[in-house]
Amino acid sequence: MLQINSDESSELEIAEFARHATSLGRRETARRGLGQVFTPAPLGRFMASMFLNLSGDLKVLDPGAGVGSLTAALCERVFATASQPKSLHIECFEIEPTFVPQLNSLLAACVSKAQGTGIVASSLLRQRDFILAAADPLEQTLVND
Repeated sequence: MLQINSDESSELEIAEFARHATSLGRRETARRGLGQVFTPAPLGRFMASMFLNLSGDLKVLDPGAGVGSLTAALCERVFATASQPKSLHIECFEIEPTFVPQLNSLLAACVSKAQGTGIVASSLLRQRDFILAAADPLEQTLVND
C-alpha cells in the first residue's frame, strides 16, 4: 500500500501513481472482464471540470472507484475552487479487495484536507458491486438520497 503524505503530493498524484502500479500488475483481459478502466489523471481532471457548482452540500458517488482517480480529481477541484462547499460526502463502491487499502487512504486524506479548510466532510467505502447494491431494495437510499 502507498503511504499518503498530502504535504508532499496531491491526492490525484498519489492516485495516478497507484493507477500505474496497479495496471502493470493486471492483464488487460482481466481488467476488461471486471470493467476496470484506471482513469488517467488528465481525464479525471477534465471530468471534474464539468462540475460547475461546487457550493452548498456536495454528495459524491463513485460507483467503481478503483484506486480513487476520479474522486481524487474532484477533491483537487473542490480544494482549488474559491466557493468551496459547506459539506462534502464521498461514497465509493469497489469490489476489488486489492484496491481497498489505497482507496481508504485516499478517502482519509481527502476528508482530512477538507476538514482542514473548514468543510464538513465524511466518506464511506462500500466493498460491494454498485449495480447489485442499487438493485437491492434494502439499499434504495443509495439512489434516492
